[in-house]
Amino acid sequence: QEVYEVLNKLAWRGEMLTPLISEKLLSLLNINNPKNYQILGFVISILMRQAVPPTDQLIRLAHERASSADTVGVAVLWIALVMELNGEEALKILRGFLKIAPNAKEIVVRLCSVLSGEDMTRGPVAKNPSYLRPKILRHFIPIVYEHVMFSEDINRNDGGAFSPIARDHAQRFRSVLLDFMAKTENTEATNYLRELADEPALSPVRDWILKLLDQRLEREADSEPWTPADLRHFAEEHETDPKNDKELFAIARKRFMLLKWDVEKSDNSARKELHVEYAERELRSWLQRRLLERSQSRYTIPQEGEIDQRERPDLRLENPKTNPVSIEVKWADSWTLTVLLERLENQLVGQYLRAHNSKYGIYLLGFIGKKKYWEGPETGKKYTFSEVVEIVRQRTIFLMQTNPKIEGLEVISIDFCEPERT
Repeated sequence: QEVYEVLNKLAWRGEMLTPLISEKLLSLLNINNPKNYQILGFVISILMRQAVPPTDQLIRLAHERASSADTVGVAVLWIALVMELNGEEALKILRGFLKIAPNAKEIVVRLCSVLSGEDMTRGPVAKNPSYLRPKILRHFIPIVYEHVMFSEDINRNDGGAFSPIARDHAQRFRSVLLDFMAKTENTEATNYLRELADEPALSPVRDWILKLLDQRLEREADSEPWTPADLRHFAEEHETDPKNDKELFAIARKRFMLLKWDVEKSDNSARKELHVEYAERELRSWLQRRLLERSQSRYTIPQEGEIDQRERPDLRLENPKTNPVSIEVKWADSWTLTVLLERLENQLVGQYLRAHNSKYGIYLLGFIGKKKYWEGPETGKKYTFSEVVEIVRQRTIFLMQTNPKIEGLEVISIDFCEPERT
């Protein structure tokens, strides 16, 4: 009955132990579901985190357990698992389930809540969820709109405090699916959007779908071909000069990942260049210097004095041929989890990316060991730095999907602490 004991810790912080326990967990799961819904979520999460998850066995169990589940929550958790692993199979299970279920709306609402990741219940999380493929979204989106109806939406505009429930999560999740379809680089999505515009369940948002379709067609028309010089640069350096902000964003992400490796993995680590007592200004200056060293003349970074910090991000990558990429820098040690999430949403997204020419942003979280844990804003549960990064990253995905203007938003963490010796 106690859900915050061993399995909770294994699910959130037990990556190194997963190979030792996964076989035992799978054997127990084959016997029966845990009696506690949250413990089932922890077990599925641990099994999914393996380098090679037991996909076939989990899908087989999901077929059996979804139909025989004694609660809606357990049935939905199994269906959500298959949605992550095999969208085609999941749609078959879901459609069959909805035909005979007396509470079809509740099932879809709970499913959307679990897939959204907003309810903070540990469950199936795949790096590339199968249900987000355009072919699956084409059939999943009408199911969502049919059961998560606009007429039953909850209005939270009274300004008072509230604790969101599954229905809140579901209606926000519903709103991101079309935007995800519109932003995917898969070329099939264009035709699928045309088909969705004619779906009866989506008639209330038909004008929005047509607008997304127009924006997608404009982006496709804006793609520029490579020049001979681009081909030479790519052969020598594995990248070309950016022609648009999307390409500049890709270069920025690559540079940050190299910096992360320099600090966390390199034999000649750069972690000693920053000290525990350094403020965010020093972290920002260090990042600026390191990014400029690797620029290869593909971007510039304005000096701090040239940027009005009340109106502009901490750092900004610029190229005369493209729109800029905004970068917000935070020492995670200096802030609560609530503030880190608020700065992401209200500062980077709500302020800096609101400008008409800003569509890409990076949220850099540095960690230097001054803080051992962060408390959850409502539960008081303690989170490690890696868990905080994952929570912020999940929020980033949600914000990007609910803001059609934003084309790319990335959370990158750099751990400057000395690695533990074992």
